[in-house]
Amino acid sequence: MKSNYTHEDFKEMKKDLKLTNRDIADITGLTEASVKNQTKPSANELPPWIKTMLYIYNKLK
Repeated sequence: MKSNYTHEDFKEMKKDLKLTNRDIADITGLTEASVKNQTKPSANELPPWIKTMLYIYNKLK
C-alpha cells in the first residue's frame, strides 16, 4: 500500500475521474480556493483528507 501520495497522484486522480477543484470543494464542503491552496505543489504535504481520497481511489482501481 502506498502511503506517500504526491500532488501528481492527486492530479492523476482528478483527471481520471474528471473532477475539478470546484467538484472537490462541493463534495468536501470547502471553498474552491481552499482546495487549490491545500493541493498546490509548493505545499509541504497533502492534507489527510486528500490522502484518504487517494487511498480509496487506488483501492477501487
